[in-house]
Amino acid sequence: LFLVDNSASLPPLDPQAERVAALEKMFSFLKGYRYRLVLFGGRNEVYVDDVSRYRNEGQWTDFYHAFARAKTLAATYPRGTDLRIVLLTDAISDPDPKDWPDVPSGWDARSHSMRKTVELVGDMRIPLYVVLVGDPHGDVAGRDREQSPGFVLDLVQAANGSAASPLAQTLASFFQDDGLLLRKFVYRVAPHEGLKKIEPVVKRIAAPPRAGIEAKIFGYFILPLLVIL
Repeated sequence: LFLVDNSASLPPLDPQAERVAALEKMFSFLKGYRYRLVLFGGRNEVYVDDVSRYRNEGQWTDFYHAFARAKTLAATYPRGTDLRIVLLTDAISDPDPKDWPDVPSGWDARSHSMRKTVELVGDMRIPLYVVLVGDPHGDVAGRDREQSPGFVLDLVQAANGSAASPLAQTLASFFQDDGLLLRKFVYRVAPHEGLKKIEPVVKRIAAPPRAGIEAKIFGYFILPLLVIL
């Protein structure tokens, strides 16, 4: 299930290609796998399986309603289906305050929507991978807004549990491999890297888990310790 940020703040997936062409080429990396597409901006800017709507013109960025639609799609598949969610975003949350009229005292629409999104993702219990596209800092629409790495980490930990802990992610990054228990869930793609960087990421996410990383850890650390003992 691909959740693709369609807001105006997201850089192109590939600076050398038209938006729709780049999106379709990204899906070509998934040979043999079925996929669904959720394009999202604000609450009323969510489109399913319609690549023609990929225009990066969304006025808002509301992650909650994107995951709510993904939850609805997931429910249409038979129990036991191996589902994975891939979120492509710049991680800049910017919901329309009108869509969150019941914000508790002490919260604003942005922080409240982020908290509710983390709760929703935790309830779904579907493995979540995040591809961060763009620079961590930047000027968007005349205002300085930053990516929210804490929000992203909260999302992947809510979805993937202890497998997304900082230590597990460090080990997965170090060994450049995805194992049965240790998998990398957050990737970063700079605007100039485009599909060249996204292709191996998408293929890696879609590939079945291997026990290679656990074997390396056993061979590099545990086995020598046993020999010494």
